[in-house]
Amino acid sequence: MQPSRWTYSLLAGSLFAGACTDSGPTRQLAPTGPSASAAVCFDLEADAVQVVIASLFRPEGGFDAASAQFLNVRRADCRSNALDAQSKAYALAEFAITRYRNGQLLDPNGGSAPTTAAALYDLISKLYAYVGLPAIPNISQAEFERAAWDGAVAFAQPGVPFTIKAVSGNFASTTDAAFFTKPAIVVLTRVPGPDPFQTTYTEYPPRYHVSVSPQDAQANYGVATTANSPKAYTALCVGGAPQYVNEPTPTERANLQILRMPS
Repeated sequence: MQPSRWTYSLLAGSLFAGACTDSGPTRQLAPTGPSASAAVCFDLEADAVQVVIASLFRPEGGFDAASAQFLNVRRADCRSNALDAQSKAYALAEFAITRYRNGQLLDPNGGSAPTTAAALYDLISKLYAYVGLPAIPNISQAEFERAAWDGAVAFAQPGVPFTIKAVSGNFASTTDAAFFTKPAIVVLTRVPGPDPFQTTYTEYPPRYHVSVSPQDAQANYGVATTANSPKAYTALCVGGAPQYVNEPTPTERANLQILRMPS
């Protein structure tokens, strides 16, 4: 059941863990990462990427587009032009994640392992390794799979507002355009079991955790924040009238409105 009212908080820091209190894009993204010497970019690794693409994309539902984008990655020649190859790899990762969010990827093994989420994780890991990028640091395959249950997997672009919402509608977060400074994968998972947050406030389930990879893609990561720092706006399900942890400005209210869902 969707909550009819929300509480909102404004966060100047990095995306965080929260608890409840009662086809695709082809744009090249700003490349960041190791030099060309760190890239593997050999035919054997390319074949492994293509095998996962074939297991995830329907012939009539994105296979040709995904294969064409990976061919662009290979043509960039990541040994001599790693940054161009990485930029094209980011675009393919975003394309695959968007297809996944829209329910357009295949289950590669009919309900048995590997799941669609696991295969998507494998695809991005192999793709990133091919062009010399870390293979989704600080996010595990298990988190990708847990996100299928009342969570989400999304791709954040630098300089663009970003929004992620739980399947149930119990949690949503959106950011200022300046919040992400380079491409990032964002995974939202529902936290089971006892309270993991060790706070003095009273908390009630459900609880959610947001992981960002790489963590330093967030403008505020590891730095002191100010009133002018880029913000994340988070909505948690509650009963009663909306409450604000910090009174929002008119611009902030407009951003918060993005998070509202039908009652």
